[in-house]
Amino acid sequence: MKRKKWLVGLALVIAVGLVGCQAKKETKEKTTKTKETQVRPKIEKVIKGETFTYHVMKPDEVFGATAVLVEKNGKGLLVDTQFSKENAEDIVAYIKEKQITLDTLYISYSDPDFYFGTAVIKEAFPDAKVLATASTIKRIKETNEAKQAVWQETLQDNAPDRILLPELAPSALTLDSDTLQIVGSDEEKQTLYQPTDKILLGGILVAADSHLFMADTKTRESQEQWLKDLEELTTFGATRVIPNHFASGNDFSPENIAFTKEYLERFMLSEATYTTSEEIIQDMKAAYPNLPDDSLEMSAKVVTGEMDWE
Repeated sequence: MKRKKWLVGLALVIAVGLVGCQAKKETKEKTTKTKETQVRPKIEKVIKGETFTYHVMKPDEVFGATAVLVEKNGKGLLVDTQFSKENAEDIVAYIKEKQITLDTLYISYSDPDFYFGTAVIKEAFPDAKVLATASTIKRIKETNEAKQAVWQETLQDNAPDRILLPELAPSALTLDSDTLQIVGSDEEKQTLYQPTDKILLGGILVAADSHLFMADTKTRESQEQWLKDLEELTTFGATRVIPNHFASGNDFSPENIAFTKEYLERFMLSEATYTTSEEIIQDMKAAYPNLPDDSLEMSAKVVTGEMDWE
């Protein structure tokens, strides 16, 4: 499954303590990803709205993250880049195949699978603006060196040659005289919304089709904030919701918000009920028997304090 390599990478994170140390030699055979074995991403779905057309990339093979090309009248705005150089190269090839002029690249969050392909996109489209919110820019600046060191062993030749810091985005992104709004009162985790098309995309808040990765949200306070952020998203009345991570076949409906919220609440209940990671894992597997569980063990160990994670 696509997140198997992701877990190997997470093991590397723990091994190096997020300080960019050399990955252990014995993990190399497990984590090396070559061009010969890489599955090239393709388009998952094209959604035609009244204002824009949304070209949704298939989830990348490591994290399951997507990128979305928003298009109107031959002009494009790309939301995120996925993880590897090859992911970004495939996006470039698709944009050129469709003869779209890329005006803007918007990075919607500061995790590597949102921005590692930025330099590839910028090189192919040098006139395109690269934008992000202040919070995203700050965190990329603070963490990108450690992230590159951690994931170098996994990506090897597909690791970024350099990291480009985005410029500050305005409160709305313009494409051919129409806009995508940057919404959300939680300025660290904002989302894009197009009111005419009633579509939400970008950002880190909504994920689907697998157990949520809870290690980055290990405190009760951060979990409750996540619930508030999700509740705020429901107030927009979107009819289409593109999760940041999903499995192929997702319907891009508002149920993606409902799933994220329901799962988070259920995990919080399990966390409050049980004291060991083994108990939480068993409980969550019973609650969601059909979900891929690759990240569940780490999430449970982090929230119970059995594993350190920052």
